[in-house]
Amino acid sequence: MDKVLVGKPKSDAYIRLDYKTSRLKTRVEKIEEGGECHWNQEFLVPAQVPIIGGRITFKVFDEDTVCDELIGSIHLELKNIVPDADGKQGKFLDCFDWKNIYGAPLGVSGKMTDLMNENPEVASLWKGRILIQCKCEETEKPLLMVKRIEEEDVLAAKPHLLNRSFAASIFIAGAIGLPKDNTDFYVTVRIADKEWSSGPPKVKKAKYNRYNCRPTENEREFRMPYLSIQDIGTVMVYLNQSFKIGKDKRVCYWKGSIMDFLNPNASIKWIEMLPDFAIGEVKEPHKAGIVGIKLSIHDVTKDGPIDWDDFPNWAKKVPKRPANKKVRCFCW
Repeated sequence: MDKVLVGKPKSDAYIRLDYKTSRLKTRVEKIEEGGECHWNQEFLVPAQVPIIGGRITFKVFDEDTVCDELIGSIHLELKNIVPDADGKQGKFLDCFDWKNIYGAPLGVSGKMTDLMNENPEVASLWKGRILIQCKCEETEKPLLMVKRIEEEDVLAAKPHLLNRSFAASIFIAGAIGLPKDNTDFYVTVRIADKEWSSGPPKVKKAKYNRYNCRPTENEREFRMPYLSIQDIGTVMVYLNQSFKIGKDKRVCYWKGSIMDFLNPNASIKWIEMLPDFAIGEVKEPHKAGIVGIKLSIHDVTKDGPIDWDDFPNWAKKVPKRPANKKVRCFCW
């Protein structure tokens, strides 16, 4: 079962499971932009216990008449599913879990695009999520096959498809060390399919942009089916550049754990951006810039409403740049 936002008008999507030399695939389902897809299919994969190593990879494809396009990938370590030699269960065993699909930016191609679509740890774009449940059972006749999920199991998964309420308080302060002088860049913060933008800079000087942007209270809340904040996974921050000809490009990005942004009394974080080499506008990491943000994530469904104005750090003036430090290295 899936919620996919691949940014395309429509897709003929299927999942392919890769394990060692084995490959299995679901049926193809049509998805409209921003729509849902329900495969309701189960992969049966033989595995030996104890597991020394091994990884199951789920790859989401868009079927095409010429060549199927890889949208993104999910990796699952078997040691997190199969009990170990002492019988200790893996942390994903028998749990319903939303897994995020990460891949390369849309509309690009090349070696870096392929690398991002194959390896979510280096990918720069969230592309969707899949609800997965993993089980491990002993059997004398291991099978490699795809079959339809039983109706009672489909019904058991339905509560996990319901949306929960979350909220984010964000302050986008500014950016320094930008890739180009006297150029308008804008910053976007993205959590799964929810995105906030700084808009154009209020101040622009050399390689410095100042935004002082904080979304309104009405823009803070969002709804997603994740069971907890931890399940959301990552926060993406983008440095965007507008061009006279063509679309805006996310030339640099940063990806970090959402668990680093749970403090309601958030302080400023200066984050080092990376060039998006799949885009190719910025060639060197030291030219990608540094962005200053305050960010706090709150689970409204679990903990109720929150008023961030009760926390003093949101009213504090933010410095224009990080504090200077002197590093001393001694080689004896």
